[in-house]
Amino acid sequence: MSEFTFQQAEAQPEMLAASMIGKIKSDNVDQFEALFQQIIKTGKKKIILDFGGLEFLNSKAVGIILRTLGALRKTGGEMVAAKVNPQILQVFQLLTLDKIMKIFGTIQDATVGFQKS
Repeated sequence: MSEFTFQQAEAQPEMLAASMIGKIKSDNVDQFEALFQQIIKTGKKKIILDFGGLEFLNSKAVGIILRTLGALRKTGGEMVAAKVNPQILQVFQLLTLDKIMKIFGTIQDATVGFQKS
């Protein structure tokens, strides 16, 4: 089984930062989906996804991210990405996810971006 870890930290009362480390593949994508469902259940409206430690994600994982983004937006929330490595950024660009979701260089930049909006 491919291993990945997922850590959540409250950045501000209405904001949640989620760090992903490892690889999201077919043998752990259901766990990945369950973790995203937990994010929605927190009720936080501003989510920062930290991709800094993520080495790989499959197409189903991208779909989970898009569904989560859609669910957040329906309730007035937003989700952004931070620290996206070049390989994953290339996937985002191929799928035009970079046009749908804002991407920041650092968690701090993402936090400031939320504060400005």
